[in-house]
Amino acid sequence: MQPLRSAMTRTSPLAAGLVAAWLSIGPAMAELPKPARDAFDYGDFAQAERLLEALLASETLDPETRHEALQRLGLARYFQDRTSPAEEAFLELLRHDPDHQLDAFYFPPAAVAFFDGVRERHAADLAPIRERLRAARGTDADANAPDEQPQQAEQPTSKPTTDPAPPMLPPAVPAPLQVVERTYIRTLERTTERSVPVLALMPFGLGQFQNGNRPLGALSGSLQAVAAVTSVAAFLVVEALRQPSGRFQPEVVPVAGAADAVKWWSAGAFYLLWGASAVEAAVHYVPERRVDERLSEESEPNDRIIDLAPARDAARSVDDTTSTSTTSTSTTSTSTYTDRTTPDGDAPQEP
Repeated sequence: MQPLRSAMTRTSPLAAGLVAAWLSIGPAMAELPKPARDAFDYGDFAQAERLLEALLASETLDPETRHEALQRLGLARYFQDRTSPAEEAFLELLRHDPDHQLDAFYFPPAAVAFFDGVRERHAADLAPIRERLRAARGTDADANAPDEQPQQAEQPTSKPTTDPAPPMLPPAVPAPLQVVERTYIRTLERTTERSVPVLALMPFGLGQFQNGNRPLGALSGSLQAVAAVTSVAAFLVVEALRQPSGRFQPEVVPVAGAADAVKWWSAGAFYLLWGASAVEAAVHYVPERRVDERLSEESEPNDRIIDLAPARDAARSVDDTTSTSTTSTSTTSTSTYTDRTTPDGDAPQEP
């Protein structure tokens, strides 16, 4: 149960769409104030909780509205992973109606299981309340029974009425339960460049730049350039000190020797850096590089009408078949929510 509840909390827009879609096709409920109902149906569970708590603080609520407000308050807290406050709201609801059930067809199975767990944990506290309510219902039925007997006895002596019978109206035809699934298409365009293998063997970090490793390419190229320039400069110094005869003056021999050593050492460093750069570029060779990536505009919407009446009727038939069983089993299903509205633009309503 925990993974499903966490997923609904992390993806609040999706969760709001799913809960709104389920509740919109659910059974008729007591009328709540529109701001509280809209906040819950659109997934703003924190705002719905605040509005419902303020509503329940009023002492003028009728029992049906208070019953529905407690149910939605518990669900709003549950979908925010606030299980302790959710249990308090559900327990208050069960104190008014210990036999209340959350329908697994209209509510997420994890929420139904949590609600049933609250009932089981507080079964000892709810049992006296259940017995008291049943006794009160029996007393009311006995009190109303004598009032019906005089009315039945007076019926034979009452004068026949001469008023015409009311006209027969055609049976109401339930509105079709349909939603519109709207699909948009967006295209991702990517531009790539193919790499040239021979560039991996080139000096001055060309292989690293081609592979997309710009920092390493800049470092390798800079070090090779410094080594190459130093070697060339030392070579020019040696040649400038050399006499036409190919020999050096005695006083410049130390300078020429030092310049000649710098020339060879810097040349060796250049070739060593070049070799290391070429090996690294070959090992991490990238055949293709992504140059550009662009997401196209949304296409024209493609609407498809889906009839939910067969699924609703099938679910009702399953509920009727299993209503006499004392053991209920909840299964978890995964639904994908898209932009769905009725053909008239409203949320689908239960006929």
